[in-house]
Amino acid sequence: MSKMTPASKWAILIVVVVVIVVLAFYYGEHSGSSTPAMNATSTMQNSSTTVDTTTNPGGPMIPASSPKPVTPAASQPAPAPVETIHFISPVPNDTWVIGQSNSITWNEAPGVTGYLSLINPTTGAQVGVILNQVSGQQTSYSWNSVSVLLSRTNPSKEDVVPGTYEIRFTFDGNGLTPITTSPFTIAPAPATQY
Repeated sequence: MSKMTPASKWAILIVVVVVIVVLAFYYGEHSGSSTPAMNATSTMQNSSTTVDTTTNPGGPMIPASSPKPVTPAASQPAPAPVETIHFISPVPNDTWVIGQSNSITWNEAPGVTGYLSLINPTTGAQVGVILNQVSGQQTSYSWNSVSVLLSRTNPSKEDVVPGTYEIRFTFDGNGLTPITTSPFTIAPAPATQY
């Protein structure tokens, strides 16, 4: 076996150093350089697939989840508002007698003022105003069914004619839409016996 000369030792040393430099350069190029196609944390795209190599560096390219199609907002119907306030009484088909105390109640205070009106269920027209100012903390009102105000601002009264009616609660704010009872009957007072 021939003995290595100092020149051959230097040649081997230079080759090892060159290999180390090339490997260092190659490693530096692939672990944080500005080459987007080879960067381990880059996202490569083509016309139909997005590939994210961030979570799997050096491994096979795994397609990222495809975006879901977006439906234009104009074609989607707006959700119907949910009314949380509703009447408890009168109940559907209830009968109230003129002159007796009858309780108009609703499930929660609206937090805003409003008014109660008597409504013709056939036409939807207001017959008169039962109470022209309901407080925001109120949840009931006792009414004798005898008369109604001509309007919210007119204190003149007229007698209630027996028949079928609804009660509407109209709110003064908070974006609350008016609520209405089911139809109920207002009956005449029993005749007084002498």
